[in-house]
Amino acid sequence: VADKEGGYDPPLLSLDHVTRVNAEKLIELLKNLNDLYELLESHPKTKQLLFSGDKGEYDSRSEAEQYVVDVLLAHGFKQEFIDQVMTQLSEIGKWKEEKEARGKSYHNHTLQAAREFVSRNGCPECGFRNKKNANDVLDCKKDLKIIYTPFVEFSDGRLAETIFDGNEVYFLLYDPRTDSVSRENQIREGNIIYRPLDNDLVRNRQVLLPSGVEDYGSDEELFKAILEFISKWHVAEHGWQKMLDALYVMFTWVYDKMPITPYRRMIGPKGTGKSTWLHVTGEICYRPLIISGASTDASFKRLIDMFRGTMLIDESDFNNSSLYSAIVQILNVGFDKRSAYLSACDKEDPNKIESFYVYGPKLLVTRRNFQDDALESRCITTSATKSRTRFLGALFTTEAEKLRNKLLLWRFRKYHEIDGQLMLLEDPEIQKTIFGKHKVEPRIAQILTPLWLITQSEELRDLIVELAEAMSQQIESEEKVLWKEALEAINRMIEEDSEFPEEARRVVLVDVVALLGNRSWRVELKELAKAMYPNLTEDEMKGFNRKLAGVLRANGCLVKKSHGKSVVYIPYSKICSQEELPEPPQSPNDPRGYE
Repeated sequence: VADKEGGYDPPLLSLDHVTRVNAEKLIELLKNLNDLYELLESHPKTKQLLFSGDKGEYDSRSEAEQYVVDVLLAHGFKQEFIDQVMTQLSEIGKWKEEKEARGKSYHNHTLQAAREFVSRNGCPECGFRNKKNANDVLDCKKDLKIIYTPFVEFSDGRLAETIFDGNEVYFLLYDPRTDSVSRENQIREGNIIYRPLDNDLVRNRQVLLPSGVEDYGSDEELFKAILEFISKWHVAEHGWQKMLDALYVMFTWVYDKMPITPYRRMIGPKGTGKSTWLHVTGEICYRPLIISGASTDASFKRLIDMFRGTMLIDESDFNNSSLYSAIVQILNVGFDKRSAYLSACDKEDPNKIESFYVYGPKLLVTRRNFQDDALESRCITTSATKSRTRFLGALFTTEAEKLRNKLLLWRFRKYHEIDGQLMLLEDPEIQKTIFGKHKVEPRIAQILTPLWLITQSEELRDLIVELAEAMSQQIESEEKVLWKEALEAINRMIEEDSEFPEEARRVVLVDVVALLGNRSWRVELKELAKAMYPNLTEDEMKGFNRKLAGVLRANGCLVKKSHGKSVVYIPYSKICSQEELPEPPQSPNDPRGYE
């Protein structure tokens, strides 16, 4: 752009007085302005200093202007353009004042100091150093990588978490050195610019985020606030179930520090309040994902990989045949941090492999047990009971958001604090260290130990130990009941079949040499299960058979495959007294037979 005399002095704020345009100068100006825009978008500190009129962290305006000039020079802008930026655009003001009062001495001193600094250090904000010809303007974005993510842990210990306040999505940046938070649209570290995930899933609240942070007091006070919230909005049969849920909610907010993550499940028939429990508990967990909107297994996996929060899985999702196999896959591998990857070929390009990370906490509700015993063992399961109808409206939403804000601050403060505790997980004596002489089932200890590690509160740790013992007693009680029912069913079958010839009987007395002693009762597993619960559906019967087989083995019985069928061998003494024991067969030819 040329002025009336044809000299190069591009006015950046107004072109009203321009009478003649030189095409080359206009292109150069527009290119410089475009490069400046790109630079400021990736250098938020420089942008803030330039346009806010605030000297920021610096003691003087000259120091603030020195920083801005250092950045511009490091990225290859010419001295003439830097002068125009500082004169026409900068709100700091000293550059313009000095130019009007003393000419260019202040400018020359600042530019010389910038040349010396940049030659040694490069850009003070990103470390970039322009290695091209000094007359070339380098677009910094070519050397930058922009990553959209819900969470960032920086090398200096700062943490950034994505926030949605109802209008805007942004990062809340926490500095553990000062226990302070700041609001950021983007954050740069090295050649990477991090920006918060902002899409329809967030704005439509399929993914629930905090709206800020609120003080929570102590660990005990936060636990009690969660417990009161759960008790208010959902009815549980036992008080320990509500305490378990409150602890699990806290655990989800630091799950990414743990090597394993148990799942929390509610099981029961239709109409027992399972879906209400899922929303009440789930919506105060860490970054809950309401997955029912996913239409394909690919979008489902991508959603989990993108947000890496707490999955909320309703029983209706299991009825969706297109998602069922994907859900089971995710549940099978998402328990262990080291192996929580699912890989698949891209449908458009078979040579391209997509990988999805699906590790994380999961809340789910089902009507029956899983067919996979390993998957069953990864769940902290309780039974649903008849619950009164409860509508979750605006008040519930407000209270849930308030708790998420408190839990976010708790996450910020706990994130680095629990690092030292994680070493305990590799101690082979950890169960003894945590639970002492309390009788706790090993799998209960495995899934509750991470919950014990998240707090230093002795009150909460004692509660977890009591909870582990109560859950172990419940499992033991359920297994005892099932064993008793199995023995009663076998006695009924023996009595009912007594009038039939031996070959037609369901329960037969045989010898299982070197395994269970002289005499045992033999019965097909499915026949025993049918005698115990004749009204189970085929799918329900499969799950029950696995559970029953485990109980039978735990009580000294042998369960094995024979001719494609699961057969149970029950020691004779479990059914009859020793005095009733018949004489054993005299030889392998005895019609009563050996097995």
